Order: sequence, then structure tokens, then C-alpha cells
Amino acid sequence: MPKKQILYPILLTAAVLVLLFFSVPAGSAFGSEVDWLCQHVSIAEHFRQNVYETGSLLIDYSDLGAGSNFYMFSYYGYLRPDILIGCLLPMVPMKTILIVYAVLGIIASVNLCYFWLKKQGFAPFFCFLGGMLLACASCFFQAHRQLMFVNYLPWLFLALLAIDYFLKQGRIVPFVLSALMFILHSFYFSISCFAVCFIYLLYRSREKRTVFYFIIGCGIAVALAAVLLVPTALVLLEHTKDNGSGASLPIILAVNPTLRSLLYSGYSCGLTLVSLYGLFLGIKHRPTRGLGIAVFCAVFLNIVPFILNGGLYIKSKILIPFVPLVILICITVLAALYQQTLKHSLWLLLLSFVPLFFQSFKWLVILDAVFLLLFFLFSQRAKGKLLPYLSLLVVPPLLFVQTNRTESFVPAEDPRQAVFTEEEMKQVYQNTNARFDQIDTDEAIATVNLTPVQGMKKSTMYSSSMNTEYSAFYYDLMKNPISINNRVALLAAPNPFFEYLMGIQYLQTTNQMLPDGYTVKLQKGENVLAENDSVLPTAYVSYNLMGKAQFDTLSYPETLDAMTNYTIVSNAEEIPFQSEVTPFQLDYSIEPSPDGLETASSDGVYDLHVKQETELTASLTQPIPAGHTLILTFEVENPDGRAVIISCNGIRNKLSADSAAYPNHNHQFTYYLSSSQPIDTLDFTFSKGDYQISNIKAYLYDNAKMGNEGITPLSFQETKGSTVLQGSAEVQKDGYFVTSLPIQNGYQAFVDGKEVEIETVNTAFVGFPITKGSHQIQITFTPPGRNLGIAISLLALAVLAVGMIWEIRRTRRGKPALSSPAQSK
Repeated sequence: MPKKQILYPILLTAAVLVLLFFSVPAGSAFGSEVDWLCQHVSIAEHFRQNVYETGSLLIDYSDLGAGSNFYMFSYYGYLRPDILIGCLLPMVPMKTILIVYAVLGIIASVNLCYFWLKKQGFAPFFCFLGGMLLACASCFFQAHRQLMFVNYLPWLFLALLAIDYFLKQGRIVPFVLSALMFILHSFYFSISCFAVCFIYLLYRSREKRTVFYFIIGCGIAVALAAVLLVPTALVLLEHTKDNGSGASLPIILAVNPTLRSLLYSGYSCGLTLVSLYGLFLGIKHRPTRGLGIAVFCAVFLNIVPFILNGGLYIKSKILIPFVPLVILICITVLAALYQQTLKHSLWLLLLSFVPLFFQSFKWLVILDAVFLLLFFLFSQRAKGKLLPYLSLLVVPPLLFVQTNRTESFVPAEDPRQAVFTEEEMKQVYQNTNARFDQIDTDEAIATVNLTPVQGMKKSTMYSSSMNTEYSAFYYDLMKNPISINNRVALLAAPNPFFEYLMGIQYLQTTNQMLPDGYTVKLQKGENVLAENDSVLPTAYVSYNLMGKAQFDTLSYPETLDAMTNYTIVSNAEEIPFQSEVTPFQLDYSIEPSPDGLETASSDGVYDLHVKQETELTASLTQPIPAGHTLILTFEVENPDGRAVIISCNGIRNKLSADSAAYPNHNHQFTYYLSSSQPIDTLDFTFSKGDYQISNIKAYLYDNAKMGNEGITPLSFQETKGSTVLQGSAEVQKDGYFVTSLPIQNGYQAFVDGKEVEIETVNTAFVGFPITKGSHQIQITFTPPGRNLGIAISLLALAVLAVGMIWEIRRTRRGKPALSSPAQSK
């Protein structure tokens, strides 16, 4: 390849690396504190562990979330090449693989953009200009945060190149394979990718035969991915999703005059003002008029992102796949201006300035407007000169760095997921049929999806999809603290009732947060690994039963006492029940009163004015006795709509701001305080703001009274394949077989080889009646739609193979693979 042809790709690659160098602070990894470590890295590592354990790339079941359909995690693209490569390199940390793949993805996207524009016939300089505009787009902010927002872009550019190849050679297979890859990278964004490809095809050719074969190609690509898409669709339909605040019909039908869907934001296309001016000129320019109108409608009309988001909400992140079309229009217009086949328009320039009044980064926005104005003036005076066009590259790099500098990056040497080594974990985690949770101070977000030991079972999880019944049990019935903005993350926090019910025999936490009943087995500084062998097993036969109808008459926290002493089933005789949870009078003194906290009370309602984050220690007149649990609960309101965070003895509760993407609506803060030593102080931390606290209640419970004594534990046996639980039990009398596996479609239960009907026990878990005698018990799980998805993908693969052979043979005979292929423009 001549040196001139590789110069610009080298410059583009260097530009990306320089931009990233100035964007990531020293000592930081190319990964965000928001979701990257706890979701992308941990879930990828969890997938790798399951591949090693099962010997299959198609994982059915996860031990996260107490037992989950693995397709709940498919949003994170667990069949992506980087994760599959990670399975071949067990010695390389998954975070390293994800970082390298993300950086290579940006470099590949930028260079493919250059070559795609070059195929359109643009001069190399303008192809370079388009590549630079893409390289500086703020959307790549997501390359270290929400990977699936942008990791499909190289494959989208390959799909656009494949469309050009299809129009020229009449061969559709390259497009099918490219489309398959952007589906596997991000099935959610693949809808927009297909829309972009279809718009581009119509821009290049509208011949009916061409459109028909293109649609067939799209169908084959989707069918090839059915092994992923079908089970994912069914699990999403099974469980409701938190859609945030949603959108009303008037908003859906409204327009977006701010055009944040196009400009500046890391949650949109993230381009600068030249893209909007180019879009307006593109509508004026006859060759790109139709394309420009289509793209402008996408970024201006709310209904377009609403539809592309599947009717969930209006979020402009779904428009990121439109970046290639915006750049194509922009470069077409800039080249036409340079060649003087198109003239500037003052009124379109002024119209481009309107959205600036709604943007953040004010100084950068003003600078962007200034340089666009300078380009407008000097490109007309210096006709045939490239220097004015280079001025368009002044602001985009600044925007890229500025956007990325708002990120909170994970430290390169982050100890949170490696406090204890795998060997130390295994030394303590002896009963692998029990659960092992990790409780961190304030937030357990870093370790929520972490499974340091292969096959480790946890009650926690954090994914875009989760089991609805289990989530309700976790937060609505057990009242576990909600420590972040949403209820999607099931984060561990001290709760003796929950730990007992869920069979959480092992904990990693700190000395200060270690609940009563746990014995320290290993300690590093303040961090401990502890065990409690008095919790329930994860599967057992229960004879102490309470009917759901009687249980529903109980109020909180009586429900906690009932569930830990009885099994809640659909039908059972009414039993006498008197809760052992008793009200507790909180008598305390506060000395000295903190300066940053002002309070006013009236009729049990406390108005708090917190000037800055403030700590307060309440000394209890009557300490909480060792071996007891204090349940502290109160209601919180935020009249100003701002977030409220209150921690008590390290346990954090949060009421999210009204503006949060997925507000948690956590207006009742609950804390479970227990210890093997008396508790004589309550140490509070209040976040800054003005808010109200009311209906303060406290209860005391003797932990020695917790326990269902009428059980027969299951004798566990080794499982394989689709079997998730297997063992034998000597059932003393008729009762219920009970598990702490969250109920969901896909389970089958067998007693002595015969299938039995599964019921919901303890409001959210798998169980069924069982008779007296010696029984062999097996529970299996197969994701709904898994076999159908495999069958569809295999059939599509056969069709693709036949099509590929047919195309090759037609080409060898000197004929186009498709008769009368459309000619590219």
C-alpha cells in the first residue's frame, strides 16, 4: 500500500490513542465506577467461570440472584468475541481483555469510517476529517461505561461497507455476517443498526429486488442470533422491567428543540455543531436531501427514539448508531462546499445556533459556535483551501476530553474485588451448597456480581433484568436497604432474617458490620470472612407451615418472624401465632450537636436542614443486647426532589432524586442492627439537603427465637447438565419440599423420577408438597425458548451455507450472485 494511503489511518489511530491518553487520569483503568466493574467485568468473568464449569458456551443458569436464568445477563453481550476470547485466556484478567477490546473497537470504528467514506469517492482529506469527527464523538464516553452503547460500531461500519459490496457484486452474505456481529454485541441497539442500514440502502438504491434481498439478509442475521434472542425475549417478557419515569403521549409526540440527541452528550451521538449545520445543509443539498430528512427526523422527533427503544422510554442513547449517517451527510456537504457545488446558508447557520441555549459545557459550546462561524467566513474567502476545514477539528478533541474527564474511573490497582485471594475464599467456603455474600461499607456495588470462587452461590445480583418475584421479596418483604438510585441492583446488607432464610452461611464484610451469629474465620485488617452454620439450608423439607392467607394478615415486621419460623404455602390450616418482635423505645443522647445539622420537629415530623454531609452519634441509654436485632425504620420525603442518603452504623439507605433515570421511590428507610456484642451507639451520616423524617419506629428481636425447627435438610448430591439441585431426604411426615431458588419459568421438579407440579413457597421460591417416606429429589432448569432458539439458528446457518455456496458458484461462472443487482450511486 502506498505511503499516502496509510498516512491518514496512522494519523487516525494515533489521534485516538492521544485522546484516550489525555482523557484517563494517571493511575486509573479504562473503566467507569458506574457499572463497568460491577456489571461488565464481573458478569464477563462469571460467564467465563460457567463455561469452564459446564464445558458449554450456552450457559443456562446462574447462581447469582439466588438462582437466575442466565439470559437475564444477555444484555451485556455474553457471546461477544472479547468474552469468548477471554475463555481461551484464563490467565488474563477479564478487565484487561475488555479494556483492550474497547480501545481496539474505537480504533477500528474510526478507521472503518475512513475507508467507508473513501469508498464513497471522497478525497482522502475529507475521509480523514470524517474519521476525526467520529474519533472525537462524545458517545465513545460509553466505551468505558456502558460498553454495549458503542461496541457494535465497528460491525455497523462493516455492515455499511457490506451494503456497498452487495450493491456492486450482488452478494448479501458479508452483510448477514456483519449484522449478526452487531446483534451479538448489542441486541438492544441492533434495532437502530438495522434502521440505519435500511436508510443507507434506500439512499444508495431503491430497486425493489435489492430491498427484498436486503430484508431477507436481515431476517437470516436475526435467525442466526435466535439462540440468543429467543430465550432473551422470553425472559424479558416473563419479568417486568423498571422503565424509569416513562413518558406521556404529549411528550412522545413532541419534538426535541435542544437536539441533545445529536450534540455534545455522552448519552447521544455526541457530535459538535458542524454536524447540525451539515445536516441542515444536507437537507438543502439535493443528493442528500432524503437522507438528511430521515436523520433529522430521528434526532428531532421524540417518537423515533421512543419506537427504537421498544416503547420503554425516550432516551437518545438509542440514536448513537445514526452517527455514521450524520458524518456521511456532513462530509458530503463539506466536500461540496470545498468543490463549490454547494453554497453556505446564513439562515441555516443561525438556525444551528438555536440549540446552544439548552446545552451544558457553556464555554465549550461558545467556542464551538465561534469556530463554526470562523469556518463559515473563511471557507468562503479562502476558496479551494483546506485550512478552514481543519479549524473544524479544534473543538471536537476538547469536547471528547472534557466529557471523559467527568468520569469517575476505577483505580488501576483496585483492591475491592480482591480483598481475599481465591485460595483464602476456598479455605472458608467449604459448604458449596450454601451461599456466600459480600457486604461492603455503604455500597456493595463493586462485589454484587463477583464470584471469586467458581460455582459460588450468592443472593445478590445487578443486571438490567431480574426476577420480579424475587425482587419484591428482597426489597418489599425483607425490607433490605436500597443504597443506590435504583431497585435493579440487589445489594447485600446486614439482615439476619434474610440471611437465615436464604441460607447465607458465609459472609465477607468488616468487623463493624458483621451480624450476630457469624464467627470470624479469616481476617485482613478490618475485613473478615465469617461463617454461620445455623442458617437454613438452601433446600429442605418443612413441616411447620403457615397458609398464605393467614400470612397476608400480618404486618411488618411480624412477617419476618413468621417467615423464619414457618414456611408460607398456598394452603395450610390456620395456626396460633404470636410474634416475638417487640416495640423498642429509643432513648439516646447526642453530644455535641453537629454544626452542619439543623432540625425542627412537629407532631413526629422532623425537618432537617443539612448544610453539608454531617455525622451524628446517638448514645443509647439502653444498649441493644448482644444476640438481638434492632429494626429501625422511618419514612423520608424530599420536597425539593433531591437525593437523600442516610447511613446508620455503615448501613446505607438512599432515596433517589426525582430526576434519576430509574428512581427507586425508597421512602421507607430500614436498618437491621445486630452484633455479638452490645450496641450502645447509633452512628448516622446525613447527606446534604433539606428533607423530612417521620414515623420513626424501632423493634427488638431476640435472635435465639429465630429458626424453623420442623425441617429435614436435603442430603445434597452432585449435579450436572440442566440439574441445579439434587439429593435425597428422609421425610418424617407429609410436608413441603422448600428451596430458596426464586420461582421462574424453566424449572422442573422430580420426586423419585416422576415430575411433580411446582408451587410458590415463601412468596417467591420453588417448592412442592411431599409425602412421608424416603425420596430422591431433582430440580432441573432449562431456559424457555433455548431449544427453539438453537433450532432456528441451526436452520439459519444451513440457509446461510447454501446461500454462500450459491453466491460463490454464480460468481465463478461470471454472473452476479443476484440477478440485476442495483448499481451503486
